[in-house]
Amino acid sequence: MEKIDYEVDNFMYYCDYKGLSQKSMRSYEQTLRLFIGTHTMRKTFGHWHYQQYKDVAILQEIFNHSSPSVTLRYIGINQDNIDKSYMNFSL
Repeated sequence: MEKIDYEVDNFMYYCDYKGLSQKSMRSYEQTLRLFIGTHTMRKTFGHWHYQQYKDVAILQEIFNHSSPSVTLRYIGINQDNIDKSYMNFSL
């Protein structure tokens, strides 16, 4: 089973748990599948490539970006770092 199908199946289970009608659930499923396209896969590839190799320069070249900061923002690394800092912060 593909990761996309697995996530949609989990979402459908959640909808069933919440008592949504079958018609509503199918509508949500179709909507979810529309938003997962080649651009999403491109960004996901970049994110996981960076997680594995930590080489922003090669991704910058692959994506034809003008700077490393553009690439990091594009693949969501900056947001991940912000989120981690919030999670680890305590007074």
